[in-house]
Amino acid sequence: MKSFLIFCLASLGAFAVQASSDTELTPSATTIVCLPTPVTAVFSMPGFHIWDPSVIRVGETYHLFASRWASDDTKDRNFSGWKSSHIIRATSDNLFGPYTFAEIVFGARPDQWDNVGNHNPKIMRVGDRFLLYYLGITNKTAWATAFAWADDIEGPWTRGDAPSIPTNNPALWVHADGSAYAVGKRRSPLVPDVRPWTNWMEAFTAPQVSGPYAVLGDPMTNRLPADYELEDPTIWWDGAHYHVIVTDWKAKATGEERAGVHYRSADGVVYELVSPRPVYDHKQLAMESPAPSLTLRRRERPQIVLDENNAPIALWTSFLENGGESGVAVTPIEMRAVTGDAP
Repeated sequence: MKSFLIFCLASLGAFAVQASSDTELTPSATTIVCLPTPVTAVFSMPGFHIWDPSVIRVGETYHLFASRWASDDTKDRNFSGWKSSHIIRATSDNLFGPYTFAEIVFGARPDQWDNVGNHNPKIMRVGDRFLLYYLGITNKTAWATAFAWADDIEGPWTRGDAPSIPTNNPALWVHADGSAYAVGKRRSPLVPDVRPWTNWMEAFTAPQVSGPYAVLGDPMTNRLPADYELEDPTIWWDGAHYHVIVTDWKAKATGEERAGVHYRSADGVVYELVSPRPVYDHKQLAMESPAPSLTLRRRERPQIVLDENNAPIALWTSFLENGGESGVAVTPIEMRAVTGDAP
């Protein structure tokens, strides 16, 4: 992996991207640029939609967790069945695949609050245990985040009987001292009933990953600048800044609906736009030659992959092709400098 990254950095060089006019960034700021995706790095399953990728390395094996639900036989292979999704695991001996289906991890619990579906899983290691957190879907409207714990990556998993983080679609970071930081989305309290909903970012801290989680900053203020909106955050901490890659809800930051966009924050309260340039092309998945690029209806749910030093090395995304087929893919990335110069 390290040799692959050194080759990419040495051969591609740096180029500058434009920072927004309301952002003061240091010359050392960098943003993610996606490289072509290897053919082996795409994972899909006939008869199913696959979404929400999250991967962890355990020993020499990469374990991919994702949402899965049955696709139908209509012309456009209706995508709306995601609310009944369950969580699966696939494995590979290489980050860039190929991945092989291993098991259904778990699904809805009829006798519990998450009785309709389990969606958007995210896997991480906390101490000597594995934490799998996910969106629990209920037959009520208040969906929430649930925790599941295991001593082994193959389970068994112990699931909580109540929601764990009081936000929707969270991204979680656990510091070396055990304290936790999370961001998620919420409807703006200023215009809560407007549709499409106004998705603000909110932030939380907790003394430990199990909570309790307290709101960080003014709850009547969006954590993102300039009334920008989000879905699908993924997060990392570089020792000086929190970084999030999110889906650009309503195209306010990049000008492209559902493009990936990069923000950072030194204190976890005030975020700045790193660059208005989209992190990835949300209408195309560029493949390594000679494979043709995939033409997409949507591409979202970014999930960062870090090396042992917490440096970004790859980005997972979910995609839905124009023909209705869906899957997940892991794309190699590099970090390139951001300056005040035009691209």
